[in-house]
Amino acid sequence: HTRLQGDWSSDVCSSDLRDAAAALAWVGKNASKLGVDVTKIHAGGGSAGGHLASMTPFATELLATEQSIHAIQKLVLFNPAVNFAHAEGLGSNPEMLQNLGMSLEAFLAIDPYPRLSADYPETLIFHGTADKIVPVGAITAFTKQARGLGADVTLVEFEGRDHGFFNLRVSQTDF
Repeated sequence: HTRLQGDWSSDVCSSDLRDAAAALAWVGKNASKLGVDVTKIHAGGGSAGGHLASMTPFATELLATEQSIHAIQKLVLFNPAVNFAHAEGLGSNPEMLQNLGMSLEAFLAIDPYPRLSADYPETLIFHGTADKIVPVGAITAFTKQARGLGADVTLVEFEGRDHGFFNLRVSQTDF
């Protein structure tokens, strides 16, 4: 969820990503007080929240800090906004970029796709094949790239489902 609903300027997106990274750092710092096993930290989210979760493995980079941040072990992403440069990705849509108030360069700077490596956490992605906001082709390419690098990323496609199909307000069947 963005800091200000509907405001996707690069400063706000950067702030959201820094907030997610700071939250992860805080959990690690307070783990013993909270009774958290830092070897079992997971993250997840849908759409923009899926994007934030997909970027948490890069928390140290996002915070530009040397502070200790424990690694995310697993991710669960619901139609995440990732792989912006893909031919079907969000970055290929000039109208979308204009609506978001972002340049292509700023948009690509917050994409996890170019940061993928064999060390990317085990990830489960749920995605609708009829998603018009984040087309499934971009997610398929993200998954293929991650797996090709040696990361354990699994994509589960939901035939005919659109963006946000998993939300109760959208479908009680899929919820």
